[in-house]
Amino acid sequence: MARYDGNAGNFSYVTYVSCYLNTKGKDMTEQMTAEAKALAAAEHLAAHGQPVTARAVREHARVRMGVATQVARAWIAQQNPAPIPMPDQVAARMQGIWQAALAAARAEFADERAANLALVAQANTEAADLAADVETAETERDDARTQAQAATARITSLETELARLRDEVRAAHQARATAEQAQATAQGIANGLRQALQTLTQDTSKPGKPRTQNTEQDTQGARQ
Repeated sequence: MARYDGNAGNFSYVTYVSCYLNTKGKDMTEQMTAEAKALAAAEHLAAHGQPVTARAVREHARVRMGVATQVARAWIAQQNPAPIPMPDQVAARMQGIWQAALAAARAEFADERAANLALVAQANTEAADLAADVETAETERDDARTQAQAATARITSLETELARLRDEVRAAHQARATAEQAQATAQGIANGLRQALQTLTQDTSKPGKPRTQNTEQDTQGARQ
């Protein structure tokens, strides 16, 4: 139970609350003060595992909201008493325990920090190696690209040279054909002249036949 302290303006927790009954036998609930009703409602809520709030106290006790708020605050404050100061001997002992725990934590932190720094150094080394590998790969790629461009230029030059040689070969074939045709024509003329000369020689060897006119005709036929 609790008792309301009017001077302090709040409620203090005690072992019971005094409830006055009238001599006419009226119901106890009707004779309880508003503060007692609110406190009883708070204890009822707590006993049944329900939160003790001003709204819950007001609805359960049917009192004014101001009274319910004061009772709820006093009841909650009583459930959380002020902390008891720690004795000096206990504080000194705890200080020693704290220092030992702090030293152990610092040592553990130093070990973990050293291990982490080693991991970071290893990661940096691996990163540097990877960067070097990447740079080497990029250099090889650039060299391969340059070689490919040079090969492409060489292929283009060879194709141009091949086209020029083909033109020269084609021109040579045409020249050869022209020369062969000219040679055949010359051979035909030579054969005609040879035949004409033989005919002239045979006619000249026979007496009594003038061959001047026939010789000129044979010569013209051979030229033709």
